[in-house]
Amino acid sequence: MNTIRVKMQQNLKENIAIIVSGGSGKRMNSQIPKQYIKVKNRTILEYCLDKFINHEKINHIIIVVHDDYIDKVKTIIKNLNTNKNIEIAKAGEQRYDSVYAGLLAANSINPNANVLIHDAVRPNLNSQIIDELIEALEEHDAACPVLPIADTVLELNENGLVNPLNRNNIKLVQTPQAFHFDKIMFSYNEFLKQTNFTPTDDTSIYLRYAFNPDITLTNGSADNYKITWPEDLKRFEQDL
Repeated sequence: MNTIRVKMQQNLKENIAIIVSGGSGKRMNSQIPKQYIKVKNRTILEYCLDKFINHEKINHIIIVVHDDYIDKVKTIIKNLNTNKNIEIAKAGEQRYDSVYAGLLAANSINPNANVLIHDAVRPNLNSQIIDELIEALEEHDAACPVLPIADTVLELNENGLVNPLNRNNIKLVQTPQAFHFDKIMFSYNEFLKQTNFTPTDDTSIYLRYAFNPDITLTNGSADNYKITWPEDLKRFEQDL
C-alpha cells in the first residue's frame, strides 16, 4: 500500500518544459534564427511548441528568447489556441546562460516540479519520448534520450592518427533532457561558480556537478533530429 501511495504522489508532480530558442542559426546561412524560419506558413518554433502544448502531462511552458525576438514570440503565443501557461524568459549569451534563465523562471512557477529542457530546433519529437522521460523521473533524478550509432566511429588525435571506438559504448544524445528541478538547479549553480568547463548540454553539467548523479537513458528517435543545416530544413518540410 505504501508503494502505491508514493507512486500516486509522483505522478501528480508538475512538468515544466523549457524550450531554448535563443540561438542565432549561423550554420543555416539565414538572415533570421532557424527557429523562426517558416515552413508551410508556420515557424519551426510553433511546430516545436505544439508537441508540448498537446501533451497532457506538460503543465507549463517557458520559452527562452533573445531580446530581438521577444515581440515576435509574444505574437506567436497570442495566436495559439491553448489554455496552457506559457511564459517567456530572456536568453543569455551562451546556451547555458539561456537554460539558467529558464530554470530561474521555472523556480518561480514550481520549484518542486520536473523540468524538460528542449532545443526549439528539434520540432519533430514525439509524445513517446516525453512520456518515457516523465516516467523515468519517477525512479531517477534525471533522464536523457539517446540513439545507438550504426556507423563505425573513429577518434582522431592531433597527429592525424585514428583510433576505432566501440560504437556499442557510444550513444547520440538528444533533447528534451529531463530532471528533478532541484537537482539540475543545484548542478547549474555549481557550474556557474567555475570557469574551466565548457558544457555540451545540460546532462553534461548534471553529471559533472550533481551530488551523486542518478540518471537513466531513454529511447530517442531518428525523427527527433536537430535542424542545423539547410538539408535538415528540407527534410523537415518533407516530414510534415
